[in-house]
Amino acid sequence: MWQQSNRHSPPGILLALLVGLQPCNAAEMGAIPSNQIQSQPLFQVRSETLVVETPIITGVSQSICAKPGDSVQIIGNHFPPHGTAGVALGGNSQHLDVVTKSWSTTQITIVLPLSGLQAGKRYYVGLEKPDHSRWLSNISQSVMICSDAVTGVSRSAVFQGRMQIQPRQGSSGFASSGNDAPSVPPQTEGTVPPGTMQPGGNQPFRPSGGTLIGAGLPSPPQAPAMTADIQERGIEPGELLILSADMQEALQIAQQLATSGLRPIRRQRLVGLGLVITAFRLPKDDRVAQRLQQLRDSLPTLWGEANHRYQLLGSAAGTEEPAYEQIAWRSETGCGSGLRLGMIDAAVAPDHAALVGQSVIRHSFLSAGISAAPAEHGTAIAIQLVGSNRGEYLGLLPEATLYVAEVFRATTAGRTETTAEWVIHALDWLVQQQVHVINLSLGGPRNLLLEKVLERVMATGTLVVAAAGNQGPKAPPVYPAAQQGVVAVTAIDQARRLYSQANQGDYIDFAAPGVDLRLPRLDGSPVYRSGTSFAAPFVTALLAYSQYAGEASVSGGVEALKQHTIDLGVPGKDTQFGWGLIQATGICSGR
Repeated sequence: MWQQSNRHSPPGILLALLVGLQPCNAAEMGAIPSNQIQSQPLFQVRSETLVVETPIITGVSQSICAKPGDSVQIIGNHFPPHGTAGVALGGNSQHLDVVTKSWSTTQITIVLPLSGLQAGKRYYVGLEKPDHSRWLSNISQSVMICSDAVTGVSRSAVFQGRMQIQPRQGSSGFASSGNDAPSVPPQTEGTVPPGTMQPGGNQPFRPSGGTLIGAGLPSPPQAPAMTADIQERGIEPGELLILSADMQEALQIAQQLATSGLRPIRRQRLVGLGLVITAFRLPKDDRVAQRLQQLRDSLPTLWGEANHRYQLLGSAAGTEEPAYEQIAWRSETGCGSGLRLGMIDAAVAPDHAALVGQSVIRHSFLSAGISAAPAEHGTAIAIQLVGSNRGEYLGLLPEATLYVAEVFRATTAGRTETTAEWVIHALDWLVQQQVHVINLSLGGPRNLLLEKVLERVMATGTLVVAAAGNQGPKAPPVYPAAQQGVVAVTAIDQARRLYSQANQGDYIDFAAPGVDLRLPRLDGSPVYRSGTSFAAPFVTALLAYSQYAGEASVSGGVEALKQHTIDLGVPGKDTQFGWGLIQATGICSGR
């Protein structure tokens, strides 16, 4: 609410103005403490302070769920005057304006739209500027739509289980001023700026300017213990990552941490996710684990984490594997047309014979001066997904568009690795490209910031598929595959036996071919590769196409896949094969 101070100027204010008091500089104006009033000159003008209170939504009054056309009360404080702000619903890749019935500083009654809402979905609610340029309030409160109440969403308005997002006049994502503008990574060959239309796709993704998490992130979960091995080799030395709800919060945190000697070295808006990530440099001789624990003890609501390292999950191996036959995959001309796939991996060689002429859009997220990892792994995954149907190595969805986020570096010690920070930037970019499924053939330790960002990614309706890990049956869970909501894929051989190096655990969802797959080297010669890395693309392709063909919605894609598997191991879901070996239910063709 906008309020003006109720302090009144002395009775002689008019006389003081008439005798020509000099106007004071706005920067020098300030309220006078009450204990100093008697000592002030009789005719001094006391400043009028304009106090701007941030609107806060504390609750939404509804039953278990609401239907289109229902009235819903929004409860809170400091709501601005009617006409200076609007109310909107967001989430599920939608942004819907609502009509208001009544408006006060503490309560607003809205009417839910009669069309456009998706059944069984939850929408966050917030106050926004009339031009839709930014949220004015928190958006941590939500409205649940009844699962059997929505009739206003036509089939023509839905594409792959998500609403098409129409460009909004005046929408800029984030309102920026001064130097507080969104930071855009340098574009590389084939990079498509956010919002650019691509053939066979949806409308460009337009962030609403807020975050599903709300203004002020909730308190983070309990952090996992950092083992000695991770402290030694599994993190970026001398760095901490902080996730913030917005730029103002990020700047405030930086000021607070500066007193402890932490210095921000990189900061960037995650435009597609409505968050801000900042990397801090620790003082010399500080230990990451110790400083992180100190911060968590003193600031329990702070989203801070080490900058963990992640590895690729594939290797070379032995004999040919008829993988397509194992999952009953058949394709015709046009298979994958109109689909948008995302992958986060090592570099891809665009001039490889199996990728020439294919729709592959690349973006490198490596910092300047960092050596990119060899392109063997990334190129192999890309060929599995969209390899040309004119050559020897046929891709699963050859007519799809593939967005490649290149994040892996080559270290001087000969390792191939990436960081949580780069993966987060890559996820943000892929959300802006509005891909249907993201393939993650990588793994490492749990990272709270990456976990929260993936929650935000999946909340947009984007499916995330990850390799289950190659550390063996007694190894701890590998992330992000072990995160709830991420589809974890293990590998089997031609005899439907589990890959000997595969991780095991209750987080495993599905099995797919991933042992002795015949794939090309960079020079085109064949090599046989094994690993959960190479099993994940089969599930990525199957989930993407099942949604595109209308066989399953975004939310029902995984459930539908469970119904078409060959159960392996003990009956039902198990820690080795998950629900079993995936099976295609039809012929992949053009539309």
